[in-house]
Amino acid sequence: MRLGLNAYLRNFVKANGETWVQPGRRIIDIHGCARPSFAWVVLMSLFPECRDTWERSVRWTIEHMQNRASGHFFYRQFSLAPLGQWTVDVPYIRWSDAWMYKALRNQC
Repeated sequence: MRLGLNAYLRNFVKANGETWVQPGRRIIDIHGCARPSFAWVVLMSLFPECRDTWERSVRWTIEHMQNRASGHFFYRQFSLAPLGQWTVDVPYIRWSDAWMYKALRNQC
């Protein structure tokens, strides 16, 4: 489990908590932010350092993937090097908000 956790952290999670869909490509999907949060909560009992990862990931997600005005979570952000960064800012209740609220509720 330690090897798998280390590989995931090395390839999918930046030190600031940003979580990618694919290693090395800046495609951030709300599922890629929410689903690991469930894992961090479960793994905290075996690997206490997962609490720090959970806190950084949740903090980064709220700061960068949540619409401050409406409160809903963005579905996806991605960068196309020559064209810049794009955000899919559609309030998908089932595909973005529900997953993040579930992830946050798991730890609270």
